[in-house]
Amino acid sequence: MSKLTDLTENFRQDLEEFTDGCRENQEAGGWDSDNNGDMDDYYVQNLMSCMLRIIGSDGNISRREAEFFNACFGTENTVQELDRMYDDSEDILSGEEFETRLREDFAQLKRINTPLADSYRDLWLSACEILIASDGQLLPQEIESAKHLKQLF
Repeated sequence: MSKLTDLTENFRQDLEEFTDGCRENQEAGGWDSDNNGDMDDYYVQNLMSCMLRIIGSDGNISRREAEFFNACFGTENTVQELDRMYDDSEDILSGEEFETRLREDFAQLKRINTPLADSYRDLWLSACEILIASDGQLLPQEIESAKHLKQLF
């Protein structure tokens, strides 16, 4: 098995444990689902948005990037669909408001459950490693985007 496959499988397993923890916290009353929706969906969507920002930052979402994005989240997006999602949300994803919201969301998670927040940060760091490695080459825009977003956590 390749290092990338191992990373992806580990990510999926860690993501499942994280979402289980989110559901447990929500059931215990630690999350305002009326205003925020389900806690696991909320934070998984944040992860997906961050990953989309990285893979789109070089102006080209490769087939391998799409494959590993899909493998991480159990989705079946085509390169064209991911390109369209990125193009439709590029202004939001690249804006300072997005980064502020990520910081606030992470701080909120840390207040709710510190170990769960630590797991979320670890998922994020794993996701960056997977996506950068998935392209087969380290493009400066992707590396810079990943490094910048890593600093938010």
